[in-house]
Amino acid sequence: MLKPSSTVKIVGENKEVYSSMKGVINLIDTVSSKLEISIISKNYTIVYQNLATTIVKKGDNIKKGEYLGRVLDNDSLEVSVIKNGVPYMPDKVFKCPMEYVHEQ
Repeated sequence: MLKPSSTVKIVGENKEVYSSMKGVINLIDTVSSKLEISIISKNYTIVYQNLATTIVKKGDNIKKGEYLGRVLDNDSLEVSVIKNGVPYMPDKVFKCPMEYVHEQ
């Protein structure tokens, strides 16, 4: 049976990515030639996946709405939310069109 995960695809044509909340960049990594950025804000960790470029670096203090980078062409932004160390439903944090990435 498929169940919703803590990861969603953000639906839309805009390829620019902005921070959904203020926090600190704690990780920038490359996974399968795609950038992944992790931001810690209070008891939340927000992970932005499938980026082609970024202008931030580890340790940067980020404001809500600050530009983070751009999604790869022919790909979509995936975002994961963790609250207090536990996967959390993104629709409780984001108010935009999204599609859940399902887990088996």
